[in-house]
Parts: sequence; C-alpha cells; structure tokens
Amino acid sequence: MRFIFLLLFLLTFPILYCDLAPPSNHVTNFTATVDASYNIDLEWVHNDGVLEAEGYYIVARKSFPPTNSDAPAYNNYYEDHLQITINSGNVTVVQAKEPATRTTYEWTGQSNGTYYFDIYPYRTEDEEISYKIDESVPSASAVIDNPLPVILSTFTVSFNMSLPIINWTTQSEQNNQGWNVYRSISDELSSSIQINEPFLIPGAGTTTTPTDYSFNDTYTVEENTTYWYWLESVSFSGFSKIHGPVYLTIPSSEPGHNNPATPIQYGLLQNFPNPFNPNTEIRFRLKEDSRINLLIFDVKGKKVKTILQNQFILKDNIVRAVWNGTDQYNRQVASGVYFACLVNGSEIITRRMLMIK
Repeated sequence: MRFIFLLLFLLTFPILYCDLAPPSNHVTNFTATVDASYNIDLEWVHNDGVLEAEGYYIVARKSFPPTNSDAPAYNNYYEDHLQITINSGNVTVVQAKEPATRTTYEWTGQSNGTYYFDIYPYRTEDEEISYKIDESVPSASAVIDNPLPVILSTFTVSFNMSLPIINWTTQSEQNNQGWNVYRSISDELSSSIQINEPFLIPGAGTTTTPTDYSFNDTYTVEENTTYWYWLESVSFSGFSKIHGPVYLTIPSSEPGHNNPATPIQYGLLQNFPNPFNPNTEIRFRLKEDSRINLLIFDVKGKKVKTILQNQFILKDNIVRAVWNGTDQYNRQVASGVYFACLVNGSEIITRRMLMIK
C-alpha cells in the first residue's frame, strides 16, 4: 500500500531540483574602441551568474594576442589566484578592481600600437565563481595610430650672456600641451636630466601656423664641456615624442685659447618664455645710442600696450622689459598671438609671441 501511495505521489507532483550550472559567458559584447583623444574605451555587458562577481580583472597586451590557456575554465577565481595565473609574460594590468556593476573603462595615455584585452571576474572571498568561460576568454582589441603632435622645423642651442639658449620652431602643432627640455654631458638620453622642472613649457595646442620657442638653461655649466639637449613634446592625451639631440661646447674664458667669439645679437630678441602665461620678458640690444618705443600689438594690428615710450637706450647694453599680459588699462588680455614691436627711428622690428591660459 505504501509503495502504491508513493508511486501515485511521484506521478502527481514534479520533482523539484536546483540547477547550479553556470550560465553562458559572464561577459558578452566586449569591445575596445579608440576615441577622438586616442584613448581606448572598453565596454561590455555584465551577465548575472549563480554567484556575483565583485569586480572585473582587465588585462592588456601590446602587439601580443591573448591565448586560451591564460584562464582555465571552472577554476576558483580568487583575486590573488588571477594575479599569479594571468599576470605573466607580456602582460600589463590595466585595472585590478573594477566594480562589477560598471561596464565601461577608459584607458588613457598609451602609445601607438595594437592592444589586446581580456576580462575576468574576481572575488576576494574563498568561494568559487560559477561563471562559464566556454572555449576562450572574452577578448577585444584596438589599434592606436595617433599622428605626431608637432612638426619641428628648427632646433638649435647657442651660448650667449653666459647661458646656453635653446631655440626651436614648429611649423604646426596638434593637441600639443607643452615641452620638456633635457640635458646631458653625453649623447645618451638615458643619462640626461630634465632642466625645466617643475613646470611644463606651454605648447600652442593645435595650430597650423609656425610657433617660436626659447628656453634659457640656468643650470651650472663648465668651460670646455660639451652639453647635449633634447626636447620632449607632450600631448594632452599623454603621448610624447623626443626630438634631438643638439649639442653645444661651452667656450673657455681664458685668453689665448682661440675660442670662437660668441656673436653679439642686436635688435629685438625672442621673448622668453614663449608661449607664456601671463608674464614674459622682452629683450633687445642696440648698435647705437638711441631713443626707442616698445609696443605690443594684437593680430588685428591694434595697439594693446606701450611698454617703453621715448626711452633713451645706450648701445651694446642688453635691455629687459617684462609684459604682464595686460592692456593699457591693466586688464588681462585674452589668449592668442601678439607682437612685440621695437621702433628705433625708421627701423621697426617685430617678434611674434603666444599667450596661453
């Protein structure tokens, strides 16, 4: 009788059970795209599993495609385990602790090349994450091909007034945030020091017109020693490029060494720094005693300010005047191109200056 009753019960009510098998891949639609600033944007769709992942472990390789052996299926995905398993070989960790609720990540400041990405879930608890990996790890790739931020036309160093002076000119610039200057006593960049610390020399951003720059090396130099200089252009996206080197041998001050005389520069010299914000120094030297005017004009030819008016200047003396970026009413002027104009009788000399805020 009991057997008959049990049989009738089983036929009447279905058997209840729990399917603990993991669903399909924990991540789908995993993509990598390069945005207008040459950053890589990663996106994915998060799929719920039996146990929630606390976050994602994203791994990047440059010019090195992922392999299926990097993550075994149905393993215990602990955070420390992942670091040992996949952080090996040509692998760079992008982010070890992405919240599981987040489905985007922006990777910035990378150089040109092809990048491959894998994505894994992780938990810090001693529990297995029931996610199915199938035959391969969810992967994506992207190619960064950023054009050079600047086109450099001239790069020179000269010795004047006891200082090495570095000058350079760009024909055009794209997304250029600024410059670093490096110096060494050898032609090896690895042995150089940065001499413009702690501030980046402002760049021109994006422009298709030539821009002149000048930088004075105020570090100590020794006679009869050769110094090498490099420029580093840095974009707003974090990309950088090294230019150079150029070199200069510091002449001896002792008589009888037949050192080539440093040519004296007359007229209106390039302002420093350039670009600038908000102050810049304007320098000039005259061949004869004279009265001069030093004026500032904007790109439309409108006079912005008079720096020196009917000023008597002795010959051969270097004159320094500072413009603080204000007009004749002491109002701060806008960013842009301005011209320093030295009027000496019938002779007029101009220099292009760039203010950046």
